[in-house]
Amino acid sequence: MTSKTIFFTAFLAFPFLTFAQADSSFAGDKVSPKSVPPPNDAVFHYAEFPNGGETAFWKYLKDNLRYPEAAKKNRTEGIVQVRFIIEADGAVSNVTVSKGVSAEIDAEAIRLLQSMPNWKPGRMGRHTIRASYYLPIGFHFE
Repeated sequence: MTSKTIFFTAFLAFPFLTFAQADSSFAGDKVSPKSVPPPNDAVFHYAEFPNGGETAFWKYLKDNLRYPEAAKKNRTEGIVQVRFIIEADGAVSNVTVSKGVSAEIDAEAIRLLQSMPNWKPGRMGRHTIRASYYLPIGFHFE
């Protein structure tokens, strides 16, 4: 490879764009004073990457991203927009590409996120919840 180095960027303000999903079984039910959760149940905590949070997440991305050889050869670059869910048990699931660049780069973005370790799940009060995340990952030559 020439003196130009390959790098990637992930554009986000941690904890990226998040959508939490609490149990919606009460949706549409009439609200009575007895059905309103106590105030401490309303506190929301984002899911957290293990062993260091945001710093560890960036290190994981940097250390584990593999720029696909076909993409290097063709000098393919761009931003892959990926969505994924952190389940209530911390597992990563439903990794999908919302807007892709190429088959090789899209596959690498999916592989990278699917191979992440389990996270500390998000919480709503005392309950763990599922949270949906959006992450644009840039694949660029410098």
